[in-house]
Amino acid sequence: MKRSAFTYCLFLILLTSLVLAGCSGKKKKEWVSPSIAPITEAVFATGYVEPVHFFTLTAFNEGYLKKVLSEKEIW
Repeated sequence: MKRSAFTYCLFLILLTSLVLAGCSGKKKKEWVSPSIAPITEAVFATGYVEPVHFFTLTAFNEGYLKKVLSEKEIW
């Protein structure tokens, strides 16, 4: 069943008019601004806090320490 060029033109005109009608509506812009208000909710979560420079030291061999060769105090 062949369709005529008129049918395709009519379809394109209808499609174009629907697209333009859908895009022509003006949307209301929403503005967000900070405000000072009392705290109404609090959120708590489980977990732990690590320092920025957190290191885990492990030994290559088993045994006991005889000396701690540290020149700088960490705490």
